[in-house]
Amino acid sequence: MSALSILLTGCDSTARPPAATTPIADAYNMKDRSLEIQRQIADLFPKEYTTKNELKGPDEDFKMTLLKCKPILSDEYWKSEDNNEGVQYTGYFVVRLDEGAPVAEIVDQIYQDIIHSPDIELVEDLIPDNPTEDVTLYTTDGYEIMLSYVLPEKRNRYDVGVDVWSPCFIPETMPPSHEI
Repeated sequence: MSALSILLTGCDSTARPPAATTPIADAYNMKDRSLEIQRQIADLFPKEYTTKNELKGPDEDFKMTLLKCKPILSDEYWKSEDNNEGVQYTGYFVVRLDEGAPVAEIVDQIYQDIIHSPDIELVEDLIPDNPTEDVTLYTTDGYEIMLSYVLPEKRNRYDVGVDVWSPCFIPETMPPSHEI
């Protein structure tokens, strides 16, 4: 699944745990927590397959647009002006693997490392038996984690995308241009 298809499905995933309420939260705190999880996952990438990775990884200065928690392709999404609706921080980074790296094995192992990490608490009932590319894991505090990979055109090195999306929340104050 590409980053675009992830953006198009947004917070409307049917496989997600039911949310009791949409909390009121500081958007920057939601971003900070996403970045914390992103850094923990970035540390799981095997160094022997990322020696030529020139991509930044989790970046505090990169601004992402807060997306509404509705399907992006719906008319309701584009027409809605309600400032009290939920939004979601769509944290994302990419790691470029070295040529010849066994991408599927690496992604599968990172999923296993996330599942067994003492630093990332997951909703155990929603952990699949053998997670692989495009499987979503859910943290106990509502963050979604997904890994996907692609071999970009005219390249011989795979890119592994790591999504760490916040739960839906109502911002205490909406940042200018809805970007944080």
